[in-house]
Amino acid sequence: MPTISFAYLNSYISFTHQIQAARQHIFPRLAQTLYINYRRAIQTVDANQLLVSGSLYLPGLFQTNNIVVSIAFQHRDTLGQYSFSNSFPFSRGYTVPNLRDMFKAGFNYHFPLLYPDLGIANIVYFQRVRGNVFYDYTRAEVLYRNRARVNTDFRSYGGEIYFDTKWWNNVPVSFGFRYSRLMDLDLYGGRAPDQFAFILPVNLFQR
Repeated sequence: MPTISFAYLNSYISFTHQIQAARQHIFPRLAQTLYINYRRAIQTVDANQLLVSGSLYLPGLFQTNNIVVSIAFQHRDTLGQYSFSNSFPFSRGYTVPNLRDMFKAGFNYHFPLLYPDLGIANIVYFQRVRGNVFYDYTRAEVLYRNRARVNTDFRSYGGEIYFDTKWWNNVPVSFGFRYSRLMDLDLYGGRAPDQFAFILPVNLFQR
C-alpha cells in the first residue's frame, strides 16, 4: 500500500467536574466527564471522524462504592481514502471494528475488596484490591456482504479485578484481570463467548 502524507485538524474539548474524594474512595462520589474529538483531513485525502464520550460517577450502596454510567458515539466517513485511529470504547471482550456509526452505553459498579498494605523489597507497594461488575451495550451500523447496512447489537457483561499499586514508592500503576461474557456474535474476530484479558494502563510505558 503506498505511503501518503497529508495534514489534518485535530480539535477536542475535555471537561471534568468532580467533588473532592477521600483516599479510600475509588472514584469521586459525584463527578461528570465529557470529551469531544473531531479530526478532519485538509490536504490530499478527504476523511473525518467525530467521537463524543462522557461518564457520570455516582455513589454506590456503600461509602466506598461507585456507580459509573458511560455513553459514547462515534461517526466517521465511508469514502475509504483514510481511516483515523479508532478510540471508540467498544463493548468489552469483542474484537474492535472501526465502523461508520457506533453508539455505546455502559454500566459499572466498582467496590473495594481488600487493603493489603503490603510492600515488597521497596519495589512495589500494594494499596488496594478492587472489583468491578459491568454491562456494555454497543449498537453499530454493520456493512454485510450483500452491501446492506444493518444496525447490530454487541452486548457483554462480566467482572474485573484490579490491583492498585505504587512502584518504587512513586509511580502509581493499576493492573488487573477481566472476564467478559459475549451475548452476541463477535463478527470481526470470531471469538468464543467467554473471554479473559489482562489489563494494563495504556500510558504505562510513557511515564
